[in-house]
Amino acid sequence: MDESEQPHFIVALHSTEPVIEEMALALLMTEDWATPPAGGPDPSAISPTFITGTQSAGTTQYLFLDLEPGYYILLCFVPDPLMGGVPHSVAGMIEVVPAGV
Repeated sequence: MDESEQPHFIVALHSTEPVIEEMALALLMTEDWATPPAGGPDPSAISPTFITGTQSAGTTQYLFLDLEPGYYILLCFVPDPLMGGVPHSVAGMIEVVPAGV
């Protein structure tokens, strides 16, 4: 994801439908989930899964998870002081990881 000196944490969302990073960002930026952007996953197919602790640069964190099959959207919401407080995810720190699909 990123190798900066800033801290990070991961918010993971699970989607039962295929999703790509651009779709996930468009959905997150939507004010009204009742009318999601065209081409993206149905918001009802997305649910929160886990959040990691905040992690300092140069450290490693291990999680042992029993994940359901699907697509995991990994986001960092730490505000970037070098970008006026924009969350890392809005600046592109999003990763979609398929699991068991």
